[in-house]
Amino acid sequence: MNTTAERPPDALQRLAAHLPEGVRPIAARLAAPLWIAAGALVLWLIAGVGFANYDTLYALTWGGQLARGEVPQYAIPIAPTPHPLVEVLGLVLAPLGPHAIEHVTVALGFLALSACGWVVYRLGSLWFGRAAGALAALLLLTRVPLLSYGVRAYIDIPYLLLVLSALLVESRRHRSGIDGIPERPAGAPVLVLLALAGLLRPEAWVFSGLYWVYIVNWTPRTARVWARARTRARSGTSIVTGTPSQPEVAFDASPQTDRPPQTSSHPQVDASLRPEVDVSSQPEVDASPRPRQAAAPAHQLTRRQIVSLTLLAVAAPLVWVVSDWLVTGHPFWSLTNTRHTATTLDRVTGIGNVPQYIPRRIGEILRPPVLAGAALGGVLSLWWLPRRVLDDRGSWGSPIVGAAVGVLAVVVFAAFATAGLPIDTRYAFLAAAILCVFCGAGVCGWTRLAQGDPRRRWWMAGGALVLVALLASIPSQYHSAHRELDKLARQESIQNDLLALVSDHAITRRCEPVGVPNHAPIPLLALYLETSPREIVSAEAKEITSGAYVDPASKAVEEDYVLDPHDPHLPVNVPPGFTETHANRSWFIFAHCR
Repeated sequence: MNTTAERPPDALQRLAAHLPEGVRPIAARLAAPLWIAAGALVLWLIAGVGFANYDTLYALTWGGQLARGEVPQYAIPIAPTPHPLVEVLGLVLAPLGPHAIEHVTVALGFLALSACGWVVYRLGSLWFGRAAGALAALLLLTRVPLLSYGVRAYIDIPYLLLVLSALLVESRRHRSGIDGIPERPAGAPVLVLLALAGLLRPEAWVFSGLYWVYIVNWTPRTARVWARARTRARSGTSIVTGTPSQPEVAFDASPQTDRPPQTSSHPQVDASLRPEVDVSSQPEVDASPRPRQAAAPAHQLTRRQIVSLTLLAVAAPLVWVVSDWLVTGHPFWSLTNTRHTATTLDRVTGIGNVPQYIPRRIGEILRPPVLAGAALGGVLSLWWLPRRVLDDRGSWGSPIVGAAVGVLAVVVFAAFATAGLPIDTRYAFLAAAILCVFCGAGVCGWTRLAQGDPRRRWWMAGGALVLVALLASIPSQYHSAHRELDKLARQESIQNDLLALVSDHAITRRCEPVGVPNHAPIPLLALYLETSPREIVSAEAKEITSGAYVDPASKAVEEDYVLDPHDPHLPVNVPPGFTETHANRSWFIFAHCR
């Protein structure tokens, strides 16, 4: 039962009401993409910065190697974990040239960041109302770490988008209208989204596996849906087979015109993956008593459907393992290399650090006011709201689903840290996004309670306190974002100066290898020179005796253009025998070509 009061239509609905009948369906389909595109443009204008980061540049470079018929070079010191989906993007974009590859990738990064905000808005609206959804989206898009990673086109943002989209698809599962039985889980659409996410981060493999177990073993709340058989009896009646302890019940076979047809505006799940109940195989019977037919299991998947769903669930890990095996000869290269790199860079990992660092990482993203609001929203929504609430479009969402996904995200994060993967802030983005939704509930979730419910005033009072805390945190949040974006603008400026030397042919493939002071410029130069990363050599990893050498023009450039200021660094100098050939405000170029 819907316990919420009728809400007025939003701006889009009012606008759509004035459109011609034939245009309204098209406008409805374009509304979300237009909002996402507009949001991406606004984010780009506000940030004023945008470039591809180290990990993404490496994946694009490896994709370019595939386009040239080369084997990607994974075995390079401090190289990141391969991400097959981004390598495919680099392969597809390779004909456009390096500049277009990076520009398209950055644009996709902003679109993914904006889309994350839209999906969080839809989740919040579905569970707690439009106001809660809008606040949740605003909170998510103003978190400094998420904004920082988004403007640098990190793969973690599209990964977050795909997982949140899968959650939205499953949350929008609506009632079938038959005895209140919910439809079977969305199934294939969710697994497709999780499979794509699994080509970006392995955590999605766990989500796919657990979801597969859920849908294969799912049964409706009513234990059985009894098979029905129509007969052509002389009396004009049909027989409905009851339970073994019930008598057969006759009813009028004429159409029932007093019951309105069940309709739904929601897209239906592919019929090939829908549960099937075969009534055509039931034998015809006459009006005389006869032995009962055994009841068929309700909503039972066929073997073919189970195989299809299983292939979707295991697709991402299979592609990843096969890719590692074909490129390196080791099927688990990504896992072992990630562990090795985490150890080399002295990253925090291991189960012993989970209790301390995972809450710290989530806190770094959200800050105390959002955490307090999420705690309030989580407790009150799970305590006072009905298990399933109806949104404005007739979809049934449950805050319990969101809470379960949030807990599962933290558990998977901890499990991967136990397996030796680093406890990085970006791996907590999924849990942080769910907590943003519950913070929206903490402030605005009271709108889901019925008018006149005395609990509304208590919830409103708590929400007002959270809102005051959020407003008070705006200045510090603004200064943090301003500092971070200034730092990124400085890095982009240094990177553009390096690319200017490539455009001026001060750095070319005619004088290889190209030496660099640390690992940070390697994938950038490899992408723009359209060469193997092996031809770009870090002076920290190997002695350079010939070729070109790129040296920072100042101490500030040397300190600002690194992977992580906390990483260990060795002092390096211009190799002996090299002479200066070109320079700009950020870089000197030395050469000793042979």
